Amino acid sequence: PTFCTGGTTSVTYTVSDLCNPSTVTKTFEVVAAPAVTVNTPDDASASACDFANQGEIDAAFNTWLAEFTVSGGCSATGDYGTPVAPTFCTGGTTSVTYTVSDLCNPSTVTKTFEVVAAPAVTVNTPDDASASACDFANQGEIDAAFNTWLAEFTVSGGCSATGDYGTPVAPTFCTGGTTSVTYTVSDLCNPST
Repeated sequence: PTFCTGGTTSVTYTVSDLCNPSTVTKTFEVVAAPAVTVNTPDDASASACDFANQGEIDAAFNTWLAEFTVSGGCSATGDYGTPVAPTFCTGGTTSVTYTVSDLCNPSTVTKTFEVVAAPAVTVNTPDDASASACDFANQGEIDAAFNTWLAEFTVSGGCSATGDYGTPVAPTFCTGGTTSVTYTVSDLCNPST
């Protein structure tokens, strides 16, 4: 019989003798190696924004890795080494090659786990502004101009980035003054001020 695929060979032993001729048939069988069943996860892709931190990415990656399994064969075993999950925020792709070791049916399969980088954060701010108190008729006009200026602070992109400047107050009519506004951008991956 053939290695791995197995089979049966029948042997007929013929005895030649003048008075007692005979034959006897015997078989020698090798049972084929069991099939190897390899299970693998689908390729995976997710946004960095879907995770709160590197720990969550690592946990998702380890759950995905656990889907690589092998059974059957001649005590088949599988190994994918020590792959590392992509990095939080910057993202990346980890290719995992699962090597199945088996006497009769060795194989390899490669799958990928991708974390798409967080989108860039775009922060828009107004230029510093300066005007004479004489350019306004009253405090209401200063407040209106100040609010129009504040509306130029915007943020977009990132992991649903938000911006906040608190509750700044416009300078006072006639006496003037300067109001400094700090715009704080909150984003999972790209916070800034």
